Amino acid sequence: MLASSIYPLAINAQNIGQTSQPLIVKKSTIWQEKNISVCWENAGNNNTERNWVRDAIARTWEKESTIRFCQIGGNCQADTKGNPDFN
Repeated sequence: MLASSIYPLAINAQNIGQTSQPLIVKKSTIWQEKNISVCWENAGNNNTERNWVRDAIARTWEKESTIRFCQIGGNCQADTKGNPDFN
């Protein structure tokens, strides 16, 4: 009984609110092309991790926008330049 009086199990839950605000963006930075081809720079055999990425994209970008990522899974061609933001 001593432990239960020192470490009570009941914790008061806090009510968390919600807010909505308009998105403010610089129009010149908005992708005009809504279908974006994706390839992998590494040729490793890590399909589990690649599936995590596919699932995350589907749950976020594709769920909340009109952006669609296409052909996710193939390896990039030798002359394909990657996005420096992701290298």
